[in-house]
Formats: sequence, C-alpha cells, structure tokens
Amino acid sequence: MESCELGLRRIHHVVHLSLIILVALGLTALPAFPQTGAGTVSGTVRDSAEAFVSGAKVTITNAETGISKQVVTSQEGLYSFPALPIGPYRLAVEKEGFQTWAGH
Repeated sequence: MESCELGLRRIHHVVHLSLIILVALGLTALPAFPQTGAGTVSGTVRDSAEAFVSGAKVTITNAETGISKQVVTSQEGLYSFPALPIGPYRLAVEKEGFQTWAGH
C-alpha cells in the first residue's frame, strides 16, 4: 500500500513539474502581431512664410489603382491618411488663393 502511495506521489510531482514547465514556456513565447500591409501618410501644410494653412484640400491618389482620398487640413495645417494600402501615391494640395502643389 505504501509503495502505491509513493508511486502516486511521484506521478503527481511529475505532472506538477510538467505543468510548471509548460506555463513557463508559454510565458516566454513572444506574441506574434499580424502585419496589415497598410501605412499612414500625414503631414503639415505651410505657406512660404512657414505659417500653417488651414482648410487646404489634400488629395492622395494611388498611382496603380487611380483611387483617391481627400481630407481638409486642420487649424494647425495637419492632414492624415491612415490605413492606406502599400503602393505608390501622388499627393496634391490646393486652396483658393494659393498655387496648387503636387508631388510623389
């Protein structure tokens, strides 16, 4: 009877040790974060005197697909195009009273 209890204790210790090892391995594994295949284009529109230009229309166009998105700059001249598919783009900025700017 004592040998049976001793055998069960050994099994219990082996199982317990195995669980500790599995938990330790699980905690040391780094989580994998998926890549989205998207990027962000953002910036600031300023005039020749370096003052912020608010209310400017900024258009970004994918050169491969021709799909465009448009935003208007904030009070601080900021614009942002989040979650754009990776690819070549053309950017254009226009506002009444200013010369239109375009570039890649």
